[in-house]
Amino acid sequence: MWLKAIFAREFGISDVQSNYSRVYSWMANQLGHMTLGLATAFFFAWIADTVASAALLLADWEGRPSAANGACEFQFACTANNALLPVAAALFLLAPLAASGALLARDLPQERRERALPPFARKALAGGFIVFTLAAFWLLDSLGAAAEATGGAAHHAELFGVTAATLCIGAGVIFLCRDMRYFVIAMLAVFGAFWIATSGAGAPEEARRWVAAVLSGLFCLYGLVSTVFGRTMPEQMGPVEKSVQAFIILLLSAWFISGTWNGLEGDWPLAIGAALASCTLWWVKEFGSDLANVDDEIRDAEARRPPGLYGPSREVRRDYLNDARMDARTDSLFYFAGAWIGAGVLSDTPVMTNESWNAGSELMGLIVFVTIFLLVGRNWAFRQQALDLAGLDSASRLAVIHSALRLALPGAGRGDWAPDPLDRLRLFARGEGDAEFDHLAVFAGAGSGASPLARALVSEAALATFPTIAETLGVSSARREVRTGRFIRAPALLHSLRDLALRRDLTLHQTMALHVAPGEEGAVRRAVGDPPPGWERLDAADFVAIDDAPSDADISALVVNLDIQGGQRTVWVLDGRRFDPGEGRAAAPEEIAVWEPDPALAAAEIEALRAALGPGARLAVAFTRRAAAPARG
Repeated sequence: MWLKAIFAREFGISDVQSNYSRVYSWMANQLGHMTLGLATAFFFAWIADTVASAALLLADWEGRPSAANGACEFQFACTANNALLPVAAALFLLAPLAASGALLARDLPQERRERALPPFARKALAGGFIVFTLAAFWLLDSLGAAAEATGGAAHHAELFGVTAATLCIGAGVIFLCRDMRYFVIAMLAVFGAFWIATSGAGAPEEARRWVAAVLSGLFCLYGLVSTVFGRTMPEQMGPVEKSVQAFIILLLSAWFISGTWNGLEGDWPLAIGAALASCTLWWVKEFGSDLANVDDEIRDAEARRPPGLYGPSREVRRDYLNDARMDARTDSLFYFAGAWIGAGVLSDTPVMTNESWNAGSELMGLIVFVTIFLLVGRNWAFRQQALDLAGLDSASRLAVIHSALRLALPGAGRGDWAPDPLDRLRLFARGEGDAEFDHLAVFAGAGSGASPLARALVSEAALATFPTIAETLGVSSARREVRTGRFIRAPALLHSLRDLALRRDLTLHQTMALHVAPGEEGAVRRAVGDPPPGWERLDAADFVAIDDAPSDADISALVVNLDIQGGQRTVWVLDGRRFDPGEGRAAAPEEIAVWEPDPALAAAEIEALRAALGPGARLAVAFTRRAAAPARG
């Protein structure tokens, strides 16, 4: 009923059966994220417990095997456990050692992004991990001296186990994180997990408290400056998002001070430390790795484009990064829910304060999961339904178009190419502001990226009213009416009216407006005037991209199947092989740099298209060709 109400309000239809598979796939994906957050918390505790148990076994090797053999019902199993436990512990210790050694030996490229983690910094940190791992082996040797004092040996073994688990999580952070800002926060959080799990590593109470306060202060100050107030972040947030993020940073800082200042009881230190380590690893994966990859993808696309053609394309970059940020934030919240559930499962003391609530932490994690799912699920339902109605299997954004593109605006002279065409095409597709044209003809050679360009334009149109977090929380209202896009191939468009008469291939958002009488055979027809009593009107898509349009035939038959008079905007991907200067081959960078396609070569097709679209049609012309591969630094 929730999905049905959303679709009825947003799209004018209530039938969501065709979209169930998409929504359920997203649900399964988020359940997987929650499970990873839960499993990583268990993984941290498993490493700590395995290494600590192996350390105690080795510290009292003379007594434990014989005692175990004498008291064990299955002697072989106990003897095998005594042999395998140190082997498993050694693997956990050697894994970060081997990974750090491989990183030291690897030739790391210098990344072009701002605030990228420099290669020498990653190598230096890998060397530091090797030193820490060797120090952990030294700690293992010192356990023998403490074997006589059982309490001392147990304390050293626990410290040894948590150190090994922290090293494994830290090694993952070093390999994943590619942005210095996120890396500093992650290292503070990893050390914070170690500090909580070991209750201050045996330090005096006052020292434990003040170290916690200093860590929280550094985390809060650096986090606010770099992720909330910083102007060079790859993610640009609105006021509501900044407020939410600042609140979360302050809350985590206060929570860390409270937990370490007052001290945690029972098994909670290890449980909370494991949950914090899990959240850190997966937060780094989403923000320190995935967002960096998106930024690299944009830069790679920009490197392919000829210089002087595109301009900064700030708007399309912003939309693409907003999309990636929304995905990262959504996934991170589900990781957090899973880690919090894991903390409750790991602790033998179910709750911190209230004994009557025997599953407090697990329920808290489930509340977070369900709350975030309901809030963010609406956004994802909107996204998937918009793409379904557009005829797209996935979103494609203009920010990563790898084609060389020239755009000629209406009224421009020969060779007058519009600067920054991507942002201009964004306005054209999304219906924002005063677009300079209403229709676009794209001439392209084989493999030059014209079809991806048309799909990207339809995605921009379909996602133009994608809900923001402020709209989701009810802080602000939607900015405009919901827009719809449609991607269709010319043969399907040519036979659209025939298929409509035969009730074949009927889609919810046709390229033309329809009148429908539900339940009556054949009661679907093109809308002319007001619908008869009892009939329903389905509006045409606001934006239509026609792929594989013939450039040497009368296109009037195609235009008949559109709703141009209703203000519909169109994109026509024409057969432009003879207009490709590269003649179907990849072009060298110097060829692309001096490339000057001539719209006059396509004059006949342009005039035919303008005539078919009707008087007053504002038609822009675009030429695409294969872009050169980017230079690798």
